[in-house]
Amino acid sequence: MRAIEGSLRIARADIPLVVAAAVIGIVINQTAFMYATTYATATTISLILATIPAFTAIAASIAGHERIGRRHWLGISIAGAGVFLVLQGGGARLDLTSLRGDLLALVAAASWGVYAVMIRPLLGRYSPNLISTAVLVAALPMMAVICLPQVLAQDYGVISGGGWAALGYSLVFSLVLSNITWFGAIHRGGASRAAAVLPLQPFLGALFAFVLLGETLTPLQVVGGGVVVGGIWLTR
Repeated sequence: MRAIEGSLRIARADIPLVVAAAVIGIVINQTAFMYATTYATATTISLILATIPAFTAIAASIAGHERIGRRHWLGISIAGAGVFLVLQGGGARLDLTSLRGDLLALVAAASWGVYAVMIRPLLGRYSPNLISTAVLVAALPMMAVICLPQVLAQDYGVISGGGWAALGYSLVFSLVLSNITWFGAIHRGGASRAAAVLPLQPFLGALFAFVLLGETLTPLQVVGGGVVVGGIWLTR
């Protein structure tokens, strides 16, 4: 980051906001999400995470950053229904038997929505790359405190080459690249509009599984993808 932009300087007045964003968007969000995957099914988590656009819109409205109209709320609702159709078309079943996992997934969704709104003021003064770097660096010592006991106790010999490759992908693409592009989207279109696109994730997952893994893409999933796109279009 320093090589690209020449400086990592953040104004002293902005440091508390960077740290707060790191707490909510990285520490709380990632911890809640990872433990949710332990206690709840992937299908349930996917459906709960489809509420992120609603949490983002609520936070943006409360913060006074954006004015959210009825059409936006309608679009979010339709896109959420599309997510349900995509998951149902894949043979997934909604399982709400683990209240602990469900609540953790809800915390992950809410914290990501709030996080998107929190960093919006910073993007008016710094580049998305710099904010991504600052937030991740601020989160590192806090995550180390939480994770260090498990990191030291982990048996690294049992991790396969595929496991290391998955870890590398998660680090580079799912964390670094996604944060940079996410911040850029918020900077250009606003938090609620950027978050409205997130319901595309389950459909794109099914589509890539069809193209890359040869899995079946059912008509209901295609219809669900169309419903998601229609809901997103309404939020524009």
